[in-house]
Amino acid sequence: MALRRTLLTFMVIALVAIPMGEAQLGGVGGLLGQILGGILGPLLGPTGILGGILGILGGIVQNINGTPSIIQLQGRLFCSVNGNTGGFLSQTPIFPNAAIQVQCGTNGDVVSTTTTNARGEFATLLKPSLMNTLLNNCSVAVATPLSTCNANLPSVASLISPITSAGTTAFGDRFNIFRLTANQFQLISPATRGN
Repeated sequence: MALRRTLLTFMVIALVAIPMGEAQLGGVGGLLGQILGGILGPLLGPTGILGGILGILGGIVQNINGTPSIIQLQGRLFCSVNGNTGGFLSQTPIFPNAAIQVQCGTNGDVVSTTTTNARGEFATLLKPSLMNTLLNNCSVAVATPLSTCNANLPSVASLISPITSAGTTAFGDRFNIFRLTANQFQLISPATRGN
């Protein structure tokens, strides 16, 4: 029974993680997760794919009130002065291969990085212990210059978005996914960024 519950939990985590490409997670928890995945991978399948997923997720899953939980931050970036679409049925192009950073504090400390995919989408998994900080003291910054996707756009200013809650998905008492989004980008010049 316990093995079935554990496998179900990791399958749910895998379903959340599979669409998330190129999220870079680190720290001691990530190292422990990689070790755990390396040990369990050969035991759980000949290809070790499940072990790899366990390795990535092992460092970020934390219990909140006894329930395994993660935070998923996602968004979509368009090639415009505000990083958003021009409206319903707009022809605003997407911004592929843009470097995305989750920055916290007054110094803009980077806590996670990822890259937009070919559809301009980005996603990353974060530790639940960061929840209050993420919602109150962090933002998502586009590190790639806007002029990369359109030469007519500024190359010095940055797109910055606050992080907002998009809800929670609870799988009974087995697992929680806290969903956050960054979709309110604004063009910020270097001179006003520190204010």
